[in-house]
Amino acid sequence: MRSNSKSTHRSRWRPGLILSALALAGIVRIAAAAAPPVQFFYAPFPEDQLLAGLQAIESGGPDVDPVAPMQTYISLAAIADGTIIYYDHWEDGYEADIDAPTQSTTKIWGDGNSANGFPPGVPSDLINAGTVVVMNNPVPLPRSPTEILFDGRDKIAASKTISMTKTGWASGSNTLLAGSVEMFDTDNWGIDYIVPVGEDIPASTGYEMFEYTGLVILARDDATTINIDADANGVFETSLVLAEGQSHQVNGGVSVGARVTSDKPVQVDLLTGDIASSYESRDTALLPTNLWTGSYYTPVSTTSDGGGIGIPSTAVWLYNPAASAITVAYQYRSGGIVQSSSTSVPAGSYTKVILNNGTGYEWH
Repeated sequence: MRSNSKSTHRSRWRPGLILSALALAGIVRIAAAAAPPVQFFYAPFPEDQLLAGLQAIESGGPDVDPVAPMQTYISLAAIADGTIIYYDHWEDGYEADIDAPTQSTTKIWGDGNSANGFPPGVPSDLINAGTVVVMNNPVPLPRSPTEILFDGRDKIAASKTISMTKTGWASGSNTLLAGSVEMFDTDNWGIDYIVPVGEDIPASTGYEMFEYTGLVILARDDATTINIDADANGVFETSLVLAEGQSHQVNGGVSVGARVTSDKPVQVDLLTGDIASSYESRDTALLPTNLWTGSYYTPVSTTSDGGGIGIPSTAVWLYNPAASAITVAYQYRSGGIVQSSSTSVPAGSYTKVILNNGTGYEWH
């Protein structure tokens, strides 16, 4: 009877002790485990591919050529308190379950437990609304997987909505020749992309920005088949299979209307530049065709002297994938008065519209 009495007493007491220990030592960690990701990101533009693109734009020009190491910045911004970030480096392979990591290199940020990592610049390990985290480091090339760095191909998951960007530049040319793209979460990736600009746009004074046009294609899943029609002749000249987080570069030779398709979602980023131009390049994340729409706002305006080059510095390029011409209407303000106009875009081609000084545009 005494033995049974002890057993009963013990069973009533120990659960409270265990719960108290959890509350004292790790209740915040339990909250993290209960915060499944709602967004997934892969850092685009692996540094070797970005360097190859920048070298194709500037190598042999009048200025210093881009060389390794690359300088990489990956940034995120949170809009909600209690955001949990899971950061999975590609070098030692991706986690099977990113919110239950088994590798010491994978960090959990924002759970208040600095033992499993904390965001750079946020020693409290709490990510709240308005928190901005910037990861940066030099990246030597060629890459060694034994060196864990913040760089292209890293996988990031978030328990609440965040926004992310990736910025990079090469040594030598430094920030005079840099690239920065928005990182779309994988819900906004797609299986069909059309490139609206290309190297076949005739170069004219001040608009040689597409003399180099290249692509970087990033896979979300293992065994992703991609097909590429870079010269826009209607034939996919390249077909290959990518693994999760693997990236393929089309280093130039991309024409207006080039197409990328895949059997699983991918992200396609565009890099363009004026070859040997004293550092002129642009890059952007493309939207898949299923996210195209019929209405847009122009995010930037222009100046009357084009920044000192004597021509307006901002132009909108409109692309029409249809088999017949379309008319695009647009509105803008001039002297406080809303003005309306329109332009025609040929079938399977493009039109350029120069923006008036100090105006914002809405396109339909």
